[in-house]
Amino acid sequence: MLEPVTKSPGYKYRLYVARIRDEVDMDNFPKAEGGIISTKIPMKDEARFAYICALSSSIIPAIANSNDLLGQLTIPLTIEGISGELLDTLYNMHGDRYIVIIEHCSSGKKFIGGSPCSSGLKFTYQNIGTNDNVRSATCQFQGEPCSDPLWEYDSDIPGFETESA
Repeated sequence: MLEPVTKSPGYKYRLYVARIRDEVDMDNFPKAEGGIISTKIPMKDEARFAYICALSSSIIPAIANSNDLLGQLTIPLTIEGISGELLDTLYNMHGDRYIVIIEHCSSGKKFIGGSPCSSGLKFTYQNIGTNDNVRSATCQFQGEPCSDPLWEYDSDIPGFETESA
């Protein structure tokens, strides 16, 4: 997984990610009240979230209406800079499902996707190489259609309890 590092002032959003099969206790996933999850996400053993930073133009969560009752969350992102460590991480993440918390770095406002009804958000990469003249990887997290694909999140992020936005 990705290791925590200091937030770069050039980044606008941070995605906190936790792999469902290894790290998140989905049986005890908190319920939203009034559109907000205000209980910390339960983790397995000593698991914690890791994060990915991205520029604001690349993180645009979208909920497509797959029918009258269900929405499907997609979070596209571009990760700039290619390295052996990044490639290894992308290959290890590809195809797995995650809980994703999206944080706006300047305001600290957070949203969460990947609730049990969406089966988590599946991570895939579409292009690794040069995108818009920058060596980068275009990726996405996408959930299954469900009734509650995205909530506001107002609690600590496991592993980042004392860190400020």
